Amino acid sequence: MEDARVVAVCDVDRQRKIEAKKMVDEKYQNKDCAAFDDYLTTLVA
Repeated sequence: MEDARVVAVCDVDRQRKIEAKKMVDEKYQNKDCAAFDDYLTTLVA
């Protein structure tokens, strides 16, 4: 999707969360992606 941008990832599994954040950060060539363990926190952020 070119009209959307990933700004946060959420996963209760620590390793999957780290990998997802890494993929997003590499895609956008920055470190702006937020990473959360709880989806409710993601919705409030």
